[in-house]
Amino acid sequence: MGLSTPHVFGIDAADRLAAMKVIARALGLLFISGVVFGAAAPAAATVINERSVTAGINPNRIATTPDGAQTWTLATTTNELIGYTTGANLDLVASWPLPGTDYVYSNVAILPGGTRAIVTDTSNDRVNVVDLATGSVTNPPTLDGIAPKQLALSPDGSKVAIAYTGASEPFVAVYNTADWSYVWMWVFFSQELTSLAFAPDGMHFAAAAGAIDTVYLVNLANLGDFVVVNTADTPSSVAYSSDGASVYVGSFVDSSIQMFDALSGIELLSVSTERTSFMAVSPDGSQLWASQPVSSRVGVFDASDLSLIEAIPFAGNASGIAFAQNGCQVWVTKQFGGSDTVFDLDPCLSPPANAPELPDTGTADTAQLAVATLVVTLIGAGCHALVAVRRAKTN
Repeated sequence: MGLSTPHVFGIDAADRLAAMKVIARALGLLFISGVVFGAAAPAAATVINERSVTAGINPNRIATTPDGAQTWTLATTTNELIGYTTGANLDLVASWPLPGTDYVYSNVAILPGGTRAIVTDTSNDRVNVVDLATGSVTNPPTLDGIAPKQLALSPDGSKVAIAYTGASEPFVAVYNTADWSYVWMWVFFSQELTSLAFAPDGMHFAAAAGAIDTVYLVNLANLGDFVVVNTADTPSSVAYSSDGASVYVGSFVDSSIQMFDALSGIELLSVSTERTSFMAVSPDGSQLWASQPVSSRVGVFDASDLSLIEAIPFAGNASGIAFAQNGCQVWVTKQFGGSDTVFDLDPCLSPPANAPELPDTGTADTAQLAVATLVVTLIGAGCHALVAVRRAKTN
């Protein structure tokens, strides 16, 4: 396929801007009214109803259609994709058998339009595209013959990042979903990549490497470039804040959740909590929900400061987690119970009616850079120690 190798980049305007943001945060200049994290004070959402639907054997991953009207669960032992309507009825849509024999390390995402799903097939070393109306499976021209495991879909569905761990070195390849044309490939030096997540702008993504306690922050606007972030022991999951300014990292071994600046990788917050396997941010950006199976609970956290809002009892190994119905429902897979638990919320954690446009987290323009330079001048040269140097590796 003629894959290119990553390049090495120095400190550019985006790096300087990222450093300026970190300095301002350290001084508390951007914490006013929760501007840093783009989240309002957490809504006093209450679980008003709890229901359950069957979901095969060992359901482990779950995805919601773009309109929030359906969820599709990947049952990793029975190798099937199971769909339900959301809202009041929770009707079974279909249960489609998948080719292959082992989906334990696979993942699922729903493409724009809500009619097709992408499922990584680790048993056949390929990517499956499943027609949700018929169950038919096609295989796009991806890197077959190398085991794909994790995946993440950009918010608009135009790109998909897929982590391959069957090669000598794990790597992530990004494709355009319209025609499955290849965008770029990043080689990450780890034994396995445990989680992927796209930022709201669709131009950045994070990849967690659990074996080496690292998260990589990738910028698609600067192909080949990435920031290396040292995390707590064995990061298991990553998620972005609603404005893309911060990235959350959950650790299954260290029993912590950390928050990092999404551009520089500087740590902003860290809290000790129960072991975290999967995370999801509410549509309004105010809450972070985390499945914490060892303690038999689902943790609900304030997305701005990671304070615990509620610990919801959950027996049966809470795994995949997803919001539906525009923030009115949370679906959590019960891996050892063969079901999905549905939490109905009141009020709904819906986006504001007039939500502001997502900030640009790509390359800084001249005005932004001028402001950032002024901040540095005022703070003094001593603060330059906070500048994070982007590092990239080559083959």
